[in-house]
Amino acid sequence: MKDTDADSHRRRESRRSEDERKETEKDHDKRKHEGGHHHAPGHHVSGAGAGKDDDPGRIVIDRDHDRVVITVEVGEGCEDGPGTDGGGTGGPTGPIGTPFLVIPTWPGDGGGRPIPVGQAINNKSVQAVIANPIVAKGWPDFEVQLSCVVADLGVVGCGAGLAEFYIGDTFSVANPGHAGLTPAQVKASAQLVGYATFQVPPGGEAMVKCANLWKPGSSAAAKKGVLVQVRDLFADQITAPFDALDDRHVGRKDDAEVMVSQGTALLKGTYSFDLDTGVQALTGTNPPSMDIWWEQKNTLRRQMVPQHGALIVNLGGVNFDSLTPANLRALAYVNTPVIGNNDATNQLVAGDVFAVKTDLGNYAKVLVAVYGYNIKIQWVTYPP
Repeated sequence: MKDTDADSHRRRESRRSEDERKETEKDHDKRKHEGGHHHAPGHHVSGAGAGKDDDPGRIVIDRDHDRVVITVEVGEGCEDGPGTDGGGTGGPTGPIGTPFLVIPTWPGDGGGRPIPVGQAINNKSVQAVIANPIVAKGWPDFEVQLSCVVADLGVVGCGAGLAEFYIGDTFSVANPGHAGLTPAQVKASAQLVGYATFQVPPGGEAMVKCANLWKPGSSAAAKKGVLVQVRDLFADQITAPFDALDDRHVGRKDDAEVMVSQGTALLKGTYSFDLDTGVQALTGTNPPSMDIWWEQKNTLRRQMVPQHGALIVNLGGVNFDSLTPANLRALAYVNTPVIGNNDATNQLVAGDVFAVKTDLGNYAKVLVAVYGYNIKIQWVTYPP
């Protein structure tokens, strides 16, 4: 039986369709291996990186009559590498396309973990400062503000940050075994004080303060460690909870001595300064809350004078950071001014440290950062 013209036509069309399909697959394989961008007629290419050889996540869709072939091409840029999540070593190896949060343990901390125990348990970004230092009853009424610095090292800002603030007895220097605790042991003793929400711009920092104040009730009860955990709710999560050694999202300070105030200031010549609140007196005034007066007798004769019942002692070129509250409380204070003459008799040279027992009975250490008619000081004041 001879084929009809219609049958012959269908077979020719079928062979042509099969030949076109094979040619399409051959062309596709060639482009996949050679990285070319030629697309056969009737093909549709989609995806954010379509047509770019350097895009590691290109998606190619080939339509061949009634078939759809989807090929996901993954480049070398998508391979995992060490130190990109902040939970391991190395820190970010390049621009991070999400927030990359760090509670800096030291200036310039890039987020690489793990870090030595001595650094992990003494994070200087974590602080505890008395929010109401001028109260009649002292410790029974003191309320402590917990805070920490959070840095975002990513190229995307953190718009939905959440911080958790804890205190604990076991991760305090008062516990001899505090340095050897496991994360599980730290978690078991951690007491939640409160939370805080925050935002950090890309490449920036933010001071994050706990929404709740902590009220220890006594100096003995205040001898606790402080731990903070931070995360971006959508893009940068905690990887090792309560583990300050291995996770950049966790900051721990076992020697979190509660402070009354701290900071740096330019104490102007003839002006007075309150070391309890960190406030400089207004021009021509000397309120009863002031603790020291930078007296200028003339262009050469100068001295730092304790005021309104405050007492002072000069310590010389000692290590400012190593002075503890216990050291300050043990000093013998006097009401004799410290000589600061603009000549060879000057004791208040750059690097000199003096201590003050304030009019409220608190203890301050003061570092002379820059000497001059206006003297730049750094101070930290602790409760009794």
